[in-house]
Amino acid sequence: MSVVDSLPVWAVGLVVLAVLTLASRIGVSLRALTGNASQEDGGYILSAALGLLALLIGFTFSLALNQYEMRRDLVLQEANAIGTTYLRAELAPDPFRSELQTLVRRYVDVRLALADAGEDAAAIARAEAQAALLQRQMWDTTVVAIPHIDPPVAGPLLTAAVNDTIDFAASRKAALAERLPGSVVLALLAYAVISAGILGYVTRGNRRDAQISAFVLFVLVTLAITLVLDLDRPRTGSIVVSQAPLLDLKASLKP
Repeated sequence: MSVVDSLPVWAVGLVVLAVLTLASRIGVSLRALTGNASQEDGGYILSAALGLLALLIGFTFSLALNQYEMRRDLVLQEANAIGTTYLRAELAPDPFRSELQTLVRRYVDVRLALADAGEDAAAIARAEAQAALLQRQMWDTTVVAIPHIDPPVAGPLLTAAVNDTIDFAASRKAALAERLPGSVVLALLAYAVISAGILGYVTRGNRRDAQISAFVLFVLVTLAITLVLDLDRPRTGSIVVSQAPLLDLKASLKP
């Protein structure tokens, strides 16, 4: 999987398309060596193989899409939690209120920096360290401010908001690390290659129209596979989770 991740999605797509085309030509060559088998029996096998391939593509696409939706929802939930912390900081008297709201504004910038880090390990580590430091400072400030909040029953509201802000950061980190199982991706690629070989074996690939139809099918299968792989890349690729909720929150947090 590390080799696949190191390549751009479009490059992976070209490789998959080339491998599918090669597998089809190998199937044609095997048919020429084995002679003429029953076309009807071959058609049944081809239909079953393509049906299984479609099911596997649908299964992996559903997994990748669910992970994408989870990451997108967590961005919104984290933005809401941070915004709630900023508002509930008003419950604390100065200087705790000003200090806590300043920390929250800095925290939003750090969370956006983490999203912009992409696959840069150094930038990710730096943003995560800054976020952890700010979380500690927000919590310490809250603990010190609690005895000074009047009425005292409002204190737990601020504590809960800060706690949710910290928890959602951990949830987002876990969601970004979540990937499709490597065995599932390998099985998908293997199914596609074997199906391409069966297609070449059954159709022989001698006629011009058969070659064009097979190539169009390979292009469609490649697009589906690259879409799955793109969804499975939470930090890079053409399909990334929008940070609009955090950007809108940043714009609303006026000093």
